[in-house]
Order: sequence, then C-alpha cells, then structure tokens
Amino acid sequence: MGSTVLALEAIKYGISLDSLMYKEDFLKCKIPDKSEIEQFINANLGYKGNKEKVSAILSNMKRQERYKQFVDSLKIYYKIENNLMPVYSKILKTKDLFGFELNKNQSDIEVILIASFDCMTCLESFDKFEEIITKYNKKVKFKLLILSDNYGIDGIAMMAAENQNKAGELFKRIIKNPGQIKDTNFYYQSSIQLKISKKRFEEDIKNNNLLKPLLISRDYLFSQGVNTTPSFTINGKLYEGKIYIDHLEALISDELKK
Repeated sequence: MGSTVLALEAIKYGISLDSLMYKEDFLKCKIPDKSEIEQFINANLGYKGNKEKVSAILSNMKRQERYKQFVDSLKIYYKIENNLMPVYSKILKTKDLFGFELNKNQSDIEVILIASFDCMTCLESFDKFEEIITKYNKKVKFKLLILSDNYGIDGIAMMAAENQNKAGELFKRIIKNPGQIKDTNFYYQSSIQLKISKKRFEEDIKNNNLLKPLLISRDYLFSQGVNTTPSFTINGKLYEGKIYIDHLEALISDELKK
C-alpha cells in the first residue's frame, strides 16, 4: 500500500521515488538532540559511551516515523483504503501486438518498450533499458514496439531487418545515429555493417506490405488512447510516460515476486 501511494506521488511531481523520499524523508527528518540521546542511553545502559551509535539508531527511528506519517498523509490525500489505486493506467491486450524481440526468452513475464524514432527521450534512455534487459535476460521476455503516426523508411527498414533477425541490431545503430533516421542510404549502409543479405534487404525495403504488423499494432494502441512515448507494458499493464524509466526495474522485480 505504501509503495503504491509513493509511486503516485512521484508521478505527480515527475520525479523518481528516490528523489521523493530524499525530499520528504531525509531532508525533513529532525536530527536527534543531546537530551534525546542521553534519555535513550539512560534507558539502555548497554549503549553508554556510544553516542554515535545511539544517534544513528534514533535517526533511523525518526526516519521510519517520518515515513509512516508521510505515507499516511498520502493515503488520506488519494483516499486509498482497501481498494488500492493501481499505478498502471490500464490493461492492454498485448498478445497480438507486434514487437521486435530484444532477447530470446520464453518467460511468462513480457515487457514491451513502446518507443518512437521521433522521441529523443526514447533514444537517450535505451542504454538504461538495455542494462535492464541484460540483468533480467533469463527471467523476462523483452520486446520493442515502434509507435508512429506514419511509418517511413525507418519503420520499413526495421521490418526488412526483422526478416533477417537483425531488427534489434539495426535499432541500436539508429539510436547512435539519430540524425540519419530518415536517410535511406543510412539503412543500406547499415545492412552492409550488419552483414545481412543486401539483395533481400533491398527487395524488402521497397515492400510497403511489410508495414502491416506495425499498422495493426499502432491502430490498436491509438484506439486505446495510447500515444505517449516512451511507455512500457508489463504483462499487459500499461505504464505511460518517461517517469517509468526510473521505476521499470522495480516494477519488473515486483512482477517477478508474484
């Protein structure tokens, strides 16, 4: 319950949970004074002569008390009692959505990154997302879903690379070269760098029918009111906005515990 209201508060102010707790817990927690330390020692003679340790104990107790007060105040604010407000915005039917596989895993837990080539935050945050993939590679299935109003050369090049199991590697090249996303020559050069069949790639990149899976997935997401990137789904639960980049690992960890 506590983690739920804290997440809602962090989202409200657009900051991480760590930043929220530093601001509300650490900075607002009073330091134990001399009389409190002496009173504790008089009641616990085993700590006599160890004021530093007593100060640390009392500081921790004060922080726990402050934490409880803060969470209790948030529960009142958000009016959360027995029925908890979920931190995700909605449940999506992700089974039939098309996503580029970022790792090979048959896990029951699936995480989908919803990103756009026009979203600099998506590109800039992918390194962090990739670290999470590496850490949970054997426990979680990760996919990339490209969301766009109009798929151009970038979308069809990704589909052409997908036909040769190189979409993930092409996306990494796109991230490192954001200024060339709309440059057709960039994709031809990338196909050479990725050592894929040039002939097949050149044929596929001219085939607009390859975009069909992307269009179907896009239309479904738009019909559900999803147009924010970057966003994530974890087993269908939608977490919208860049705020969740900082919380994604914690959310995955919670899912693994269920």
